[in-house]
Amino acid sequence: MARCAQSQLNAQQVWFLPAGEPWQKKGQLIANPEQRKQMLELAIAETGSWRLEPYELQHQGPTYTLNTLKGLTAQHPHHRFVFLIGSDQLLHLTTWKNWQNLFEFAQFGVLDRNTNGAFNVPSDLRDAFNHNRLFRIPMQEIAVSSSQIREQFTLLNNPNLNIQKNARLFLQANLPGPVWKYLQENPVYTGNRVQ
Repeated sequence: MARCAQSQLNAQQVWFLPAGEPWQKKGQLIANPEQRKQMLELAIAETGSWRLEPYELQHQGPTYTLNTLKGLTAQHPHHRFVFLIGSDQLLHLTTWKNWQNLFEFAQFGVLDRNTNGAFNVPSDLRDAFNHNRLFRIPMQEIAVSSSQIREQFTLLNNPNLNIQKNARLFLQANLPGPVWKYLQENPVYTGNRVQ
């Protein structure tokens, strides 16, 4: 997503913004903030124009995108921000806290893997779309998601050795090498070390 967006937007930098306490994922199995920070640093270390933005990690309690965008805009008044989301999040954007005000602080680029179909914008977001505050960034489909990655980690503990092996191969193929190594050494999703 980052490579596709950076290329199409001709962006000088891509900032990765790990959530401190993602309020919409309450009760789900997710890595803690420090683990997400470390994995992200490992994943982007090789690309000079990518950086980790720790803004949300530095704030206690639930973090809301509107507050983050306000804070980043105040800290970096000469930057023009495009906040990137997947097309799946577009359908939930109106559930975000004070979503109507988000477009005052950034444009929203929606990475859409459905390159052959129409880009369907929910009616509540049509005004933002019509005023170029929300726009589509087409990208090729990538047949992997974060929930699939987490699911494969649960399969590493399966008593069936073939299932374990398939899960390990899937993870090795779909994670950056340094992140896979980190996850082998740190029990982030499995509750124990990866064998």
